[in-house]
Amino acid sequence: FVIPLNPIPDDGDKITVEVTDPAGNTSEPTEVVVDSAAPDAPVVDPTNGTKVSGQAEPGAIVIVKDVDGTVLGQGKADKDGNFAFPLSPAAPHGAELSVTATDAAGNVSEPTQVIVDASAPVAPTVHPSNGKQVIGSAEPGAVVKIKDKDGKIIGTGVAGTDGSFVIDLKPFAKTGDLVTATATDAAGNESDPTVVPVNSGIPNSPKVNPTNGAIVSGSAEPNMKITVTDADGNVIGTGLSGTDGKFSITLDRIAVEGETLAVVATNEVGTNSAPTTVTVDTIAPAAPLVNPTDGKTVTGTAEPGSTVTVRDADGNVIGTGIADTDGSFSIVLSVKQQPGAKLSVTATDAAGNESAPTIVIVKKPSVVPPVKPKPENPTPVEQVLAVTGAAVTHPGVIAALFLLLGAGLLVARKRRREADTEVSDTAS
Repeated sequence: FVIPLNPIPDDGDKITVEVTDPAGNTSEPTEVVVDSAAPDAPVVDPTNGTKVSGQAEPGAIVIVKDVDGTVLGQGKADKDGNFAFPLSPAAPHGAELSVTATDAAGNVSEPTQVIVDASAPVAPTVHPSNGKQVIGSAEPGAVVKIKDKDGKIIGTGVAGTDGSFVIDLKPFAKTGDLVTATATDAAGNESDPTVVPVNSGIPNSPKVNPTNGAIVSGSAEPNMKITVTDADGNVIGTGLSGTDGKFSITLDRIAVEGETLAVVATNEVGTNSAPTTVTVDTIAPAAPLVNPTDGKTVTGTAEPGSTVTVRDADGNVIGTGIADTDGSFSIVLSVKQQPGAKLSVTATDAAGNESAPTIVIVKKPSVVPPVKPKPENPTPVEQVLAVTGAAVTHPGVIAALFLLLGAGLLVARKRRREADTEVSDTAS
């Protein structure tokens, strides 16, 4: 049955529905709450025109239409609000689609517009691989998949905001294996494959520490030649990794803030690794915020992960520590500092940039005066002193004190005479 209502009830109103048969018998009423509030507009993922996915009100019917109002597909949002269904026919690249959600009460949401992206990304650029990892660049945000000759995925990763990616392979590929890399954008378009040259003799790419542009350091395989080049391919530094693989190279020129450097390891037969890139950071952290100190421990906050260094007035390091993820630090000093000593506290980031110093003066310890114990049986003088305190030196108080003492002596003599009289009478 369908019954138009007049007047139309408001959202949230309760109405009852009854059924009466031809004999006049009426059923128990069924109560229903009016729902006239439209659901929120759906959230729609990028689409390549073959399917549509996203999130909407759970249980809502999601409908996709083209600019002419033709329905291309529809589906139902699950209990979590997720939906995904194919379009027929597929929408072409650049087409504008309208997506709405209709709830159980028939309320239709505002439409969400989405533009079809059916253009595949450019195939990834890759460096020769040693079979352990693949390094290269692709469309920023694209999912990069590495596949073996059978099409099995042996590694995945996401290209960063600069397009670069480093993907570890599992299992490792061997020299001569056919390995390909593809990039898939947010709309689901997959690029053409790029063949990855595999040579197990290629050295591992160096691990490079953050740099401030003066020195490049890190680790590689032992006894490798390390070469640092700028964005134009100019060599600006060379060195060798030690037997422990570590290296530290002073650059021929100081690289500037934001400059991208490439670091390559070369083995004894002249085979180069894939490059590792590092962006120069020359900005020093903010000076630490330091709490008052007792000369034993220094606490405060600094750039998270930075190394906090405490020096005495002569510049000697008397304590170091690392700021936590929330920036807090607590450093026990190697030598206790005396009250009034001047301490300098700095923060150094991973690239070696040191902040301006924060100066803190060791505070004097609080002195609590000792409490004089009270006598168990105070004399009259002690009682007066307890009441008057420092005021006992006042001339008026002194006079009163002597009067009180004199009166006390007179009373004591009187009581003595009375006691002697009683003793004499008793003896008689």
